[in-house]
Amino acid sequence: MNKYLTFILGGQPYGVSISSVISIEKIAEITAMPEQPNYVKGNINYSGIIVPIIDLNLRLGKAETELTEYSSILVVNIDGADVGFIIDATGELIDIDDDKISPPPSLSSDIGNRVIEGVSLVANNVVFLLNIETLISKI
Repeated sequence: MNKYLTFILGGQPYGVSISSVISIEKIAEITAMPEQPNYVKGNINYSGIIVPIIDLNLRLGKAETELTEYSSILVVNIDGADVGFIIDATGELIDIDDDKISPPPSLSSDIGNRVIEGVSLVANNVVFLLNIETLISKI
């Protein structure tokens, strides 16, 4: 069984392996950086560390996240690098058996299909399980 933290993007549930999650933070002041892709919104100071912030909706080819009282920054660590993702809302911590995870659909080669490592049905909702390494590999 694997543990995943779920969250909402554009009304759709997504999940990431809890092993890469550092924390969930309230939206803080983001300092813009010049010459970055549109999905890189800037940096925040997280416990004395400068962390790049990515709008996950934009990264997945969707419309820019409209910040609300439920919006958060999901801070993850991949190979020693901290990165924050703006998400619409935090979900819950869930367990998913390996045999309940299906491979992602392979309809095209766009970013959405490369970053989804699996799909699972959880409480009658389709949850897309994201590959964090792929999401940040081309920043």
